[in-house]
Amino acid sequence: MHKLLYIEEHVKNYRPQILVMCGNPIVRPQMVDFVKSITKQKGLALLGHIVYQSPCSQYYKHLRNWRQEVYSWLRYRRTKAFYCPVSAPDLHTGLQTLLQTAGLGKLAPNIVLLGFKHNWMNANTESVAEYFHLIQ
Repeated sequence: MHKLLYIEEHVKNYRPQILVMCGNPIVRPQMVDFVKSITKQKGLALLGHIVYQSPCSQYYKHLRNWRQEVYSWLRYRRTKAFYCPVSAPDLHTGLQTLLQTAGLGKLAPNIVLLGFKHNWMNANTESVAEYFHLIQ
């Protein structure tokens, strides 16, 4: 790990390190498959899941169960990825938290992949504006 700090980035050793904002990956397997095809199992894939609540002891109990369930699902699909759930009051704060805490050194994500907001026509203006500000 320490040797990675001294390796210069070059076209020949570039690997995509993607933070996928997919929510629960079991619900959105298409995004996981898309990232799997991009990285070809050689890059880093971090599956970000923002849970809209404040951290509490009940959250950590559910988090342990979610992680176990997601990792067994990833093993079943033969996908190499890390599951990164965080609790946050809104989408913007959750994404900022994930960007600051996900990865380690040179293994930090260099690409963020957001899913398309399907219900933007029916959603309230605040949620559409929040999604739009993430893209900016």
